Amino acid sequence: ADFAAGHLFVSGAEKTASGKTVTVIRDETILLEALEEAAIPAKYVSRRSSARGTLIFESRKTQTMIQGVDFSRERYLQDRMTLLAGSFEAMSDRQGLILSEPTARKLGMELGDRVLLQLATITGQQNVGELALAAIAPDSGLLSGFSAYANASYLNELLDMGDSEYMQLGLYLPSLDGMDRYADRLAAELGLRANVKERKKAEGMEGAMASH
Repeated sequence: ADFAAGHLFVSGAEKTASGKTVTVIRDETILLEALEEAAIPAKYVSRRSSARGTLIFESRKTQTMIQGVDFSRERYLQDRMTLLAGSFEAMSDRQGLILSEPTARKLGMELGDRVLLQLATITGQQNVGELALAAIAPDSGLLSGFSAYANASYLNELLDMGDSEYMQLGLYLPSLDGMDRYADRLAAELGLRANVKERKKAEGMEGAMASH
């Protein structure tokens, strides 16, 4: 939950003119209305974009999942994550990047090094960006491959998304008690306002999937 920034998640989906389904939340109005009516007691709310891409540094490369975070709004991650080197303040660089220690070591990167990121936009077009290593996080074991963070505004640009758009809303609850009940309640409220897919369950987490 700490790495994913939540226990309950809502993802938005829409179809393009060509029939392709893309994951994006462009307008959160009905989502916020549903959250209010469902009275979910969330301690923290996160808005995340994400992309699986390839990091290329000199002759080395590795695939990783990069989370787009608005560090000016989301204090949760900074309160939960310790850093081995660098600082969250260094993420004021729009192209800043936080990597786990194993990933940084695999690439042979040090603070300040710049790395290329190859990824696909939400509609499947190939794109390339450049990031600068601003901080290094400790080894988190199996989750190290998910411990890469960039500024949401820059990642959204590479994904061909608007600055205020995102893919997934995460709700961090005070405890796991009642999590399933809250998920059902939120899914029901969303169903009054949008086409809602069947709620998916993951080990240790519940999610409400909305399509609008």
